[in-house]
Amino acid sequence: MTIGLQTFAGRLPRTADRLLSEQYGVIATNCDLRRGKIEPIKGMTTVETGLTYGTKTIFLLGDSWINFGTQSVSVVKAQIADSYDRIYLTGRSSAHPEQTDSTLYPTMKRLGVIPPTTAPAMAVVGSPLTGTLEVGDLTDCVTDGTDVIACTAHGLTLKPGDILEITSATTEADIGTYEVVTYSEDTITINIELTGSDTDVACTITRATDAGVQDTISYYYTRVVKWPDESEEESQPSEASPVTDIYEGEAVVISGFEAGTDNDVTHFRIYRLSSGSSSADFFFLAEIDVATTEFEDDLYDEEEEVDHALLDVGADICETEDWAPPPNGLSGLVQFSNGILAGFVGNKLYFSEPWVGYAWPDAYSLTFDYDIIGLAVYEESIVVVTEVFPYIVTGLDPESLTQTIIPYEQSCVSKEGIVATNVGVIYPSPDGLFLFKGTAGTNLTKSVFTKEQWQALSPETLVSFYYDDQYFGFFYGTGTAILFNFKDNPYIVDLSIPASAITGGYMDPNDDTLYLADGTSIKSWGTGSALTFTWKSKPFRQTDYCNYGCASVIADGVVTCNIYADSVLKHSQAVVSNSLFRLPSGFLAKDWQVEVTGTNAVEKVVMTYTPSEIT
Repeated sequence: MTIGLQTFAGRLPRTADRLLSEQYGVIATNCDLRRGKIEPIKGMTTVETGLTYGTKTIFLLGDSWINFGTQSVSVVKAQIADSYDRIYLTGRSSAHPEQTDSTLYPTMKRLGVIPPTTAPAMAVVGSPLTGTLEVGDLTDCVTDGTDVIACTAHGLTLKPGDILEITSATTEADIGTYEVVTYSEDTITINIELTGSDTDVACTITRATDAGVQDTISYYYTRVVKWPDESEEESQPSEASPVTDIYEGEAVVISGFEAGTDNDVTHFRIYRLSSGSSSADFFFLAEIDVATTEFEDDLYDEEEEVDHALLDVGADICETEDWAPPPNGLSGLVQFSNGILAGFVGNKLYFSEPWVGYAWPDAYSLTFDYDIIGLAVYEESIVVVTEVFPYIVTGLDPESLTQTIIPYEQSCVSKEGIVATNVGVIYPSPDGLFLFKGTAGTNLTKSVFTKEQWQALSPETLVSFYYDDQYFGFFYGTGTAILFNFKDNPYIVDLSIPASAITGGYMDPNDDTLYLADGTSIKSWGTGSALTFTWKSKPFRQTDYCNYGCASVIADGVVTCNIYADSVLKHSQAVVSNSLFRLPSGFLAKDWQVEVTGTNAVEKVVMTYTPSEIT
């Protein structure tokens, strides 16, 4: 039986070697088999040096590479229209999430602004403005040198404390202003005894009125960080000052602002409650520089004779009341849809305000039954991989996200092994590579590896990428990997990169290139010279013992062809494309295998008994 191979695929370790279809190999190392023939995988090109050995996270910030050593750091681009390529990151040695940009790095700033902890101080200035109410006039009153003024039935409604002014009297010494103490229908007692008696006294009675309440107010303030690109970050407000009535003629001086030490606060924003209810909205009043120690909520102008009064507030209410900074220990930062960021601490998943990456309201958080290992985003869902079960979180608004447990007891054994693809999220579990899409899960490697074979690979060391429509799983600290074509007729190709130690990487969407941290260098994948490939066929078992007489290889250049009989290497031949070569005689075998190795593409391998059988 002629052995003719002109379509090549990778390995299927789960299937016994002799039971494989003829296109599958028992060895497939550094082979690019996407076009059906054997082509060499291209190696890497160094683009940066000076890495710490074991670096897990690299990132291209602007035109410069940054790295974070052996720390497992999650980095996302800030969704801000700036010119500095700002990034947010979690997982460094600092307890809190951070941010930086190409002008700041390696300096880091805290992500989020810590709010003030104490209310601003209030000092009321000015005095309540009193008014005067005319009660009425009296004539023909009589005095007798006492504190009683007699008058005919006056018909006025008087009050103790009203002001009685004698405007005319025979005894001029009695002309003046007095206070009403008591009164009746025809007498009024005042607070001072008069000196003379008079039968024709005229009086005017007035009443001082209290100042009206100008407003019932309270204040709080926020801390503001303004970046050079004019973007801003604003903290939650401080505690509110006591709710206070401010009377006409009064105003307030506010002080006690605290900048804190957690970020470079540049300004304060002051808000005022103006509705008389501590649960109502606070409206924007003013913004002041961080160096300002007090602010006068006061219209007072001595030159223009303007009395003390409160300033008008603006129409904007404070939006940041729930905008807490991201929690300490946040990990696994990812970009979700609609401008939302997500990260986790323990078994709790947190979300940012849409398009406000520094604000993480606690009300948006979701709690899971198990600690979270990692996150990945696919379309409008987040796959949340925990210590036991995966979950799917869906929705467009962080106020109404839903979580659904996926009934597969498939934990994640490597955080660095989680990768989002164009068909779902893949991660290594104890049983194999699992793919989740929507609410469905699939063990992608079920037909490729047994559970024992999979676990023997040490999947807990996988560092995964999805590139050129293929899954790349590098084993941390080595130059070996599995390249998994899982979409059509799944198979595995092994990668073996000489003198390499892959520990991390970065997929750059701008130039569609995969960059890898290799030892102390950053290298671009698939841009170097061809790696030496090896492809070995399955054993082709014959019905009887036999001896093949010749073979032929169609290749793009010189390759080496090895012939095995009953697992023993019987012949090795360097061959040029489409050249026929003789095989040794003097032995018989039942199991025959063909192996090709080199750096030139191979399209066809044929082994026959006689030269005339080769086509």
